[in-house]
Amino acid sequence: MENHLKQYTFLICFLDNNPQVSKAGGAILNAQVADEGMNAGSRALSNMRAWCTVAQESGNTLFDLSMINPDLSPAREMLDRFIEASLKPNSHKYTTARGLKKLREAFADKYLDSFHVELRPELEVCVTLGTKDATLQVLSIARQEGRTLLLPTPTYPAMLSAADLIGDYDVQFYQAENVNQLSSSLENAFRENPGGIALLNLPGNPIGLCPSERELHLIVQAARRYGYLLLNDFVYGEMGFEASPTSLLKCCNGDYQGILEVYSMSKAYAIPGWRVAGLVGCQEVIQKVALRKSDTDYGTFIPIQVGATAGLRASASFLSDSVSRYAERAELVSSKLLSFGCSIQPPEAGASVWARLPESYCGNAEKFVKQLILEQGVVILPGIVFGDSYSSYFRISLVQPQLVLSECLDRIGAILKSSEQECIDS
Repeated sequence: MENHLKQYTFLICFLDNNPQVSKAGGAILNAQVADEGMNAGSRALSNMRAWCTVAQESGNTLFDLSMINPDLSPAREMLDRFIEASLKPNSHKYTTARGLKKLREAFADKYLDSFHVELRPELEVCVTLGTKDATLQVLSIARQEGRTLLLPTPTYPAMLSAADLIGDYDVQFYQAENVNQLSSSLENAFRENPGGIALLNLPGNPIGLCPSERELHLIVQAARRYGYLLLNDFVYGEMGFEASPTSLLKCCNGDYQGILEVYSMSKAYAIPGWRVAGLVGCQEVIQKVALRKSDTDYGTFIPIQVGATAGLRASASFLSDSVSRYAERAELVSSKLLSFGCSIQPPEAGASVWARLPESYCGNAEKFVKQLILEQGVVILPGIVFGDSYSSYFRISLVQPQLVLSECLDRIGAILKSSEQECIDS
């Protein structure tokens, strides 16, 4: 089985980016990485890098289920247009800071066709280098010392990183674990700290929540009542398993003042390395972002924009096939974890499964991750990366074929079973 699976594996992306770990070698096996200035999540990631290094230096194959780095291939139309554009001399010149007109029009058409939202591509769409770029740009423009920045819990780590990089914000949190608590938790936070900014991640990562249009409408109303700017990460907007997720902009009645959304193509179109997204919504902020990008990066490589345009206009069957695969993988992982005694909230969208360790497991998720890496060669993400309250949780990314996922799940089950026996013996 091992030899058959090797064709699907790839090395952990973050290993080569940490010289501290690469120099540590096997001596780091039972040690903690230096934690100066690190929070618990950052320490956990550093420790993971160390354990992965040890496993690789021992000659073990690692199966990466930690990062949501799609294993599926982009649509052929996208690749063809990208290659064609790359061969044209004019494609290697500067582009426009807000993105090619055809790509902005394609984002607008996508929103109209898929989410029933009308956008003016010349005023309400700006192409960005993915969601992270869009988030940093918006936070930079809206920065005021002491202004409240609301983040969801569990917290996607890139949101915290953006807040740290920009600085000046008073970071607060709201509950995003349950769709029934979402709007009330946000309204309470709005009321206590008016005039701030709230980052949303709906459908969410790591949980995969899909709020109803009614819930989103309540959030928009509350945000306007208390003077909030909303920015929703909509990367899983076309990756709903049972129903199509609702765009936040659909709840605005055509008035997008103070409301923004980022539609990244990374996951649904399997092009995370292209770094392309559409920041859409509030005209005032969009114009400021476009102006700022003319001073920073001056836009995305033209052939990437040409390929992305083709993707947005490609047959819908490509997306439906991809979503079906992720849904099947989510069902497989969820059912297996339940059989192991884990608690899960089945995802409604996305490319991951969020789970809690069984009570019979002796230890926290970081210990569990360490055992998996060193004993079984499976890499998953400990929940503490998403916040200190989630030390007993973990996330599995659905980025390997079902055959590989099945094998990895068997290895996960073996660790959980052995730990249960250890608890009984002790």
